[in-house]
Amino acid sequence: MRTSNLILVPAILVLAALVSAEVRAAALVDVRSTSDCPGAAAVQTALQGLLSAAADAPLPDVADVEARGDTSVISLHTAGGAFVAEKRLPPELSCAERAAAAAVILATWEARLQSGARASLPLPPAQSATPALPQPPAAAPRPTSPPPAPTAENDLTARPAPLASPPPPDLAADSWRLFPGAGVFGSFQGGGLGAGVSVEAELAASSSSFSAGVGAFLASEHQATLSSGQAVWSRMGGSIDGRWRKRLETMDVQARLAFELARLEVEGRSFPSTGYDILIDPGATFGVRLIPQRNTVRPWLDLAATYWPRQRVLFVSGTDAGVTLPHVDLMLGIGMSFGQRR
Repeated sequence: MRTSNLILVPAILVLAALVSAEVRAAALVDVRSTSDCPGAAAVQTALQGLLSAAADAPLPDVADVEARGDTSVISLHTAGGAFVAEKRLPPELSCAERAAAAAVILATWEARLQSGARASLPLPPAQSATPALPQPPAAAPRPTSPPPAPTAENDLTARPAPLASPPPPDLAADSWRLFPGAGVFGSFQGGGLGAGVSVEAELAASSSSFSAGVGAFLASEHQATLSSGQAVWSRMGGSIDGRWRKRLETMDVQARLAFELARLEVEGRSFPSTGYDILIDPGATFGVRLIPQRNTVRPWLDLAATYWPRQRVLFVSGTDAGVTLPHVDLMLGIGMSFGQRR
């Protein structure tokens, strides 16, 4: 029992020393922010582990994070109010990346101050509980040579600290955006050509190659000769799809797989007695799309094939004449999407 106590007491003392050093190191800088991106708490948290305690800094230095336009500017002042340095963060960084970059910059500035640069900066006024004693008159100062011109070695603002490589993007903080689009297409079924229009919306994140889309379409009529008349059919409906994008040098290649649910209208024409019916027709579409890399308006060329698995047979009542609707619909379309995507 006594031996274990002797081992436990030094371990507690070492742990307490480490915690004390961590607290004193974090107290070297007091972060203040007028912006939520990044906030003061996020920068203060990122500073943990980057600073080491210093005995010559009884009061914390003050770091200010200020929002200017679409970016943030970080500056550092000593406890006495002396300006140390200022740095503008790149605007394309996320909030988490700005907090990490600000912490690296502040730690670099503090390391320079601890290495000896602090001695050349004004210190805060000393506070004492006892009244000051009268001092003898000071001797007249001797003439001195003018101070040297600021250089990269003696002026912290002459050469800002290099910004460390930003951390990998945080997928949880990545921004998801909705990109609307519209197009027209030609439809080839069973030897006949038709036309159609479509509208869509794509939900995508800038850092991901995968996205999701929803859309609606309207296809014009197709017809086939049936006995002494014609069989006519058309479809309209909606779709939901998953997409995968491959970025090339000048354009994006996007593959998509969609589930279709259509309203199929069929009717007979030029018969003594004609019929009309509405059916629900499910289908699956596979397509490939070429998208030139543009800023806001992005045109595209789309080649797709839709498979309708259900067999639909139109026939003339009282006869053996009939026609089976094609299972495959080939489509070639052009259109455009709106919105800037990195």
